[in-house]
Amino acid sequence: MSEPAELAEKLAFLRRPESWGASAIEVVQTHLAYVFLVGDEAFKLKRPVRYHDVDYTGLRARQTACEREVALNRRFALDVYRGVVPLRTRAGHFGFGDDGSIVDWLVRMRRLPAERMLDRCLAHGRVDDTEAQRLGAWLADRYSRLVPAERDVDAHLARLHRVTAGDLAVLRAHGDGVAESALDRIDDAQAAFLSRHRDLVANRVRTGRIVEGHGDLRPEHICLEHTPSVIDCLEWDGDLRIVDCAADIVFLALECARMGAATIGDAVLAAYEERAADRPEPPLLAFYRSQQATARAKVAVWHLADPGPSGADKWIGRARDYLRIAERACASLQ
Repeated sequence: MSEPAELAEKLAFLRRPESWGASAIEVVQTHLAYVFLVGDEAFKLKRPVRYHDVDYTGLRARQTACEREVALNRRFALDVYRGVVPLRTRAGHFGFGDDGSIVDWLVRMRRLPAERMLDRCLAHGRVDDTEAQRLGAWLADRYSRLVPAERDVDAHLARLHRVTAGDLAVLRAHGDGVAESALDRIDDAQAAFLSRHRDLVANRVRTGRIVEGHGDLRPEHICLEHTPSVIDCLEWDGDLRIVDCAADIVFLALECARMGAATIGDAVLAAYEERAADRPEPPLLAFYRSQQATARAKVAVWHLADPGPSGADKWIGRARDYLRIAERACASLQ
């Protein structure tokens, strides 16, 4: 699928090393952005797309999204997000100077060492318990600095119901793609938990554990430098960022387990609990695991609409994997 003509012209300029005064450049494309790796920096251009809850079709919307991304991610990556830079055009030529009309915006970042990203380290067995514990303690310190984002128990319970129902609705809409019976079992178990264990959720709200967190704490977003950095928080939906601190860490542990590194994920969670003096009840952690796995299954089926060669089998298979994780977690919700 080709990009619109206006974007194609920008990409042609941004893909040329000489546009950056560089000898070489790497380009990475995602479903929402293009990332240009130039020397020791990275620049992210939002694609002008409308995708589920995201609408970047307008220039002002992309500027706002870039500014929001920088502000939110500086909470977890202190020296990575350097600001927002305009792309301009003057006399029919693109450039980064002070002259001309602004035609787009890019997030400017310090380039992180690929070999120190957590997903790559896990894949090559380069993370031990000591490093996992250091990461868990660092995450506890980061989350301790976030102010509570919700003090109303009923409002937070309503949010949990709304989010879980929305995830399941997307999955149900794909019919034969995922097993309806599995969705029914997950739905029943999650709803019963929220009804039966309202007190567990209420305690998390009253003790200030509900924060505006990261929302997408996956290994590929974590860099294990001397001081860890976490990038690419979920910036477009504030409702999905309002989470229990522990839910974000549970999500990371879940993703580590999917990569065959369950002991590392468990060590991160244990270190978080120790440093934060925060030990949520096991049924609550199981609920978060089921909720996060269901959300990832939803994202997998969303990818069925991606342009390009069909990857339907891949994404349906991934959705089913996540739903199996969700079902297993639901067995611990009593």
